[in-house]
Amino acid sequence: SAGSELTVSPDGRRAVVGSTVVDLVTGRVGPKLTDRLASPFAQWEDPTHVLTHVLGNDAQGAVISIWVRCDVTSGACEQAPIPTSNGTPAVMDW
Repeated sequence: SAGSELTVSPDGRRAVVGSTVVDLVTGRVGPKLTDRLASPFAQWEDPTHVLTHVLGNDAQGAVISIWVRCDVTSGACEQAPIPTSNGTPAVMDW
């Protein structure tokens, strides 16, 4: 879509445009990743996974940014563990 940023996978096969995955070989569009992407830039972890952040709300209703890892083949996203104050990776309850 107009104004959306494009990021290409390390193997050059897929791209994320906004929050939609495009297979650059076949032209297939989809799946769509979460609609709450906070940034148009996805960081490719490997040819099938991107790391990005979404906007969520904490228990008090404040807007927070949460890092997620998305599978571009299925569209499934899960919160990426982040280091806590003691250095142990954990996910936030949101």
